[in-house]
Amino acid sequence: MAKGLEFDNVIIANANNSYYTGKVGNNRLYTAISRASKKLFINSIDKFKPNYNFN
Repeated sequence: MAKGLEFDNVIIANANNSYYTGKVGNNRLYTAISRASKKLFINSIDKFKPNYNFN
């Protein structure tokens, strides 16, 4: 059981590397991804390559 809010579907709209940069950016990305309980959609206009290790 997770703490905090969870949603069936989560959409990360216009994901870009400038917003998800560094430790704070990694925390933002982890928080957004971990809120999805069924489906996760990531939309990006530019090429989005997160610098995040999910292990």
